[in-house]
Amino acid sequence: MAVKKILISILQLHKSAAGAMRNTHEQIRYFKAQAHEVHVICDLLDEEAVKDSGGIPHKTLKWPYTGNFRRKL
Repeated sequence: MAVKKILISILQLHKSAAGAMRNTHEQIRYFKAQAHEVHVICDLLDEEAVKDSGGIPHKTLKWPYTGNFRRKL
């Protein structure tokens, strides 16, 4: 059986007990238990927390156009 690769993309991912971050860590653990290779791509990320959950972290560059500057474009 071939190993399936799963990509999870989220804006920020830290070790947290609330909301989308907790849900994402649960998904990483679930897919890892199903023998999938889980990659997580994120702007702001706690690499150790992702590795502890069984995922492979990938950090992206932050979008430079935010706040008032973006609104004036």
